[in-house]
Amino acid sequence: MKNADNHLPRHAPGWKYDLPDPNSPSSLDKSTSAMRTPPSYTCSEYLELSRSTFAIRGIFWIGGGLTLLITAPWIYLFFHISLTLATISMWPSLIGLIIFVAVYWTLIPFLRIDLELPRNEPIRFNRLRRKVYFYQYRYDRIRIFSRSRWGVKPVAYDWDDLIAEA
Repeated sequence: MKNADNHLPRHAPGWKYDLPDPNSPSSLDKSTSAMRTPPSYTCSEYLELSRSTFAIRGIFWIGGGLTLLITAPWIYLFFHISLTLATISMWPSLIGLIIFVAVYWTLIPFLRIDLELPRNEPIRFNRLRRKVYFYQYRYDRIRIFSRSRWGVKPVAYDWDDLIAEA
């Protein structure tokens, strides 16, 4: 029979219970030089770790700009020919318009994310309140021009409700 104190929650395969007890001294040096990325800010009240969503920025902006430059003349030419010639039915023009709107509707969110995404989305561990704050950038692919659906949103979690994974 299992001891109730040794019960651990079930996790995915490959999970390792290698973390020390909460009150045990750390085996690492107390300085931040042992960490790969040092904390952004430390004080007696909170610890803030830097986090970045994208390592390389500008790829969507360059790719999207090239796509816009390449497709815009062809789309203009297609619409000009289909509207000036009376022999062509309206179905190709309608299908071309739907494809045009779909391409730009999928391209604009990537351009906006690449331009507006903050460089740092920190995680703040508040020791006094026992809360963890995540500053997450949110976006909506349906409402691509909305101001309320895009932007940084702070999310707070209780310290006791979190499980640390690396």
